[in-house]
Amino acid sequence: MQKLIKNLRFKAVIFDMDGVLIDSEHWWQKWEKKFLTEQLGSWNKERQQRIIGRSLKDIHRILQDKYNMCFDVVVSAEDVYSLGKPAPNIYLYTARK
Repeated sequence: MQKLIKNLRFKAVIFDMDGVLIDSEHWWQKWEKKFLTEQLGSWNKERQQRIIGRSLKDIHRILQDKYNMCFDVVVSAEDVYSLGKPAPNIYLYTARK
């Protein structure tokens, strides 16, 4: 599986930060570090502390302002005025963007 993941090129990433889609808490820090290290060249505990407990919009702002990291589309639950998860609205809205 490691080789398969290493060779993937992502077109989109879904950050399910409350475990609705999968129970991902135990994997989160490992993949966060891997993804951000690949994108930024390095990622450490100090950098991680800057984003822990923040909203998606805050994390996006920090990654953009401090690390010059850009995303084509950023959507949070605040952008979709409808039922919350597990309703598919936020995912459908994001896919249309």
